[in-house]
Amino acid sequence: MVEDDRLRWKDGNLAATIDLLLHRDSILDQWFKDSSLRPHHVTYLHHNSQNELITLLGRAVHQAILNDTHKAQFISVTVDSTTDISNKEIYTIVIRFVKDFIAQERIISVMELNSKVGEDIRGFVFILLDQRNKPNMRYLNRILMIICSMIAILVAYCATKIFIWQELFF
Repeated sequence: MVEDDRLRWKDGNLAATIDLLLHRDSILDQWFKDSSLRPHHVTYLHHNSQNELITLLGRAVHQAILNDTHKAQFISVTVDSTTDISNKEIYTIVIRFVKDFIAQERIISVMELNSKVGEDIRGFVFILLDQRNKPNMRYLNRILMIICSMIAILVAYCATKIFIWQELFF
């Protein structure tokens, strides 16, 4: 940490990052040195200030993602799950879209669901997308049903081919 202890903070990720930046950025370093000269001695390093800053930045990033997806003509929604160390199923929802002819991929949600049933997962995705005011939702349910049907047909076709191949050659 800073040798003269002028910031008097406890070690943490943000504190360590700012401490690293202080050695590289003379303007930021001067701002922290002069905090005692200001009438309110404000450094914005209190945990409430940090949480508010993180919340504001998160909202701005989230709004930028929503603006990009609203402009996209087509989107792709992917849901994936993994089990964390406490044996909870954590679901990640990813939206893919094209912006300026470049494929984009953005995580819009990471959260736990109590149910592992496909219908409940689908409902969760639609509620989440509806909360995010995603346009073009009229056809998304129909497209999802068609894709699921096509996957089921493809799986059945491949399973039949594998079964026939095994019967012929083994």
